[in-house]
Amino acid sequence: TLIGSKKGRSILDVGCGNGELSINYLIDNEVDFFDLSKSMLDIIKNKLKNKELEKSRFINGEFLVHNFDKKYDAIIIIGVLAHVDSIESVVKKASRLLNKDGTVIFQITNNSNIMGKLLIFYYNFISKIKNTHLLNSIKLKDFLNTLDNCEMKVEEFISYSSLLPGMGKLSPKLQKFFQKN
Repeated sequence: TLIGSKKGRSILDVGCGNGELSINYLIDNEVDFFDLSKSMLDIIKNKLKNKELEKSRFINGEFLVHNFDKKYDAIIIIGVLAHVDSIESVVKKASRLLNKDGTVIFQITNNSNIMGKLLIFYYNFISKIKNTHLLNSIKLKDFLNTLDNCEMKVEEFISYSSLLPGMGKLSPKLQKFFQKN
């Protein structure tokens, strides 16, 4: 699991969407679901049973301006950094909301490798057609520097990249070439 199997933790899921990443943590923990979209929070509420609802909070708002009333043992920020105005501001706020010895899980699309560049190009191309906002271009080295500047220590680093359709037929060496950081 993303945050391990510890019990009794307070968890914040930033940009929780439909809650799929953190609903299962409600068995042994308390989860605050945070999202810009009230309708996404309603989807989560409709999935939960009464006992799970008692261990949940649903917060609708903007992460950088919301005044939180507690700190967390774990914060999940997946699928968010590509959409924010300031990655550093999000990292700093997450750092301030974290209990001592807490954990933050960040996810980025690394624009330092070929697959990351292709994904960012594709989504930004679609964004221009649909007249929506462009995704942030995040290089792993720059993100790691941001974490370091915010005095956050990387305890574990997992890198993976999806291959485009048909690329699974390439040799393992070529697949790794496209996926490397």
